[in-house]
Amino acid sequence: MIRAVILDYGGVLVARHPHFPSFIKAAADLGVSAEVLKQSVYGDKNELWDRAKIGAISEEAYWLTIAQRLNLPVDQIKWLRSQVFETVVLHTEFVEYTKTLKNTVRLAILSNAIPSFSDTWKILGFYAWFDVLINSAVEKVAKPNPAIFELATERIGVPPQDCVFVDDQAKNTDAAARLGFHTILYETHEQAIQELRPLLNP
Repeated sequence: MIRAVILDYGGVLVARHPHFPSFIKAAADLGVSAEVLKQSVYGDKNELWDRAKIGAISEEAYWLTIAQRLNLPVDQIKWLRSQVFETVVLHTEFVEYTKTLKNTVRLAILSNAIPSFSDTWKILGFYAWFDVLINSAVEKVAKPNPAIFELATERIGVPPQDCVFVDDQAKNTDAAARLGFHTILYETHEQAIQELRPLLNP
């Protein structure tokens, strides 16, 4: 019986870069492609992001390094932060569907993140309807490390076999599946909802 739904943030609840206007405009203002901006900030094989998402460096040091990489004046860092991570595009249909699950299952966010993501979650109202919100930088461990999945089940109080984990990266859903979670690889909101419904209403 499914008793908990655990969701990734970027790519599941909100659109992933570089696919929304503020990010594309920020890249244009900097004179780089959206893909170059993305790779400067985070992504696979980005050692800076890998350190930031487990709290191995401060968020201030993270942004200062990005500014140096992009030849961006220090006084423009706040602007870049707002365009990259604080101005988001919700996957509205999926978010609204998830809200309908409140009080029927436990709900959690499990995100590879930097500390300020938690502030964005508050602004978006996520604390009002998620039971548990896990920020990897705060916990000092990130997906796909099994330890963060174990932390999620401990916090939410539900064993892996009674949880569904939804993420847009196969390396994370694969890691969760090995631990006994039901998993869904998010591609579109229609597909994810279609796969979730029979698990929640067998």
